[in-house]
Amino acid sequence: MRFNKLISNLQHMYSSQNEGYGQRMLTEKGSFGEEVKYSYFDFFYLEDDKWEKFLQRMVDGQEKDYKQNLTYCLDTADLGTSIGRRKNNG
Repeated sequence: MRFNKLISNLQHMYSSQNEGYGQRMLTEKGSFGEEVKYSYFDFFYLEDDKWEKFLQRMVDGQEKDYKQNLTYCLDTADLGTSIGRRKNNG
């Protein structure tokens, strides 16, 4: 189930970044005769290279975020250590 949710989320992100590509709207009659609107993604005609480039951008973005967060954590840890040294010496 998690894999399917991941794919669905990625399709939603791709569609949002590409003018709604692949999003299909569907209207059905509900059990009480009311109209129920659904949407789903159809990426059957999406070229593999476009999907792969999108996925690579996602991975690159995650790596960049990870490195920025790691740098921030290390800088914060160094700052905390420096402050601790000053308090103990001062």
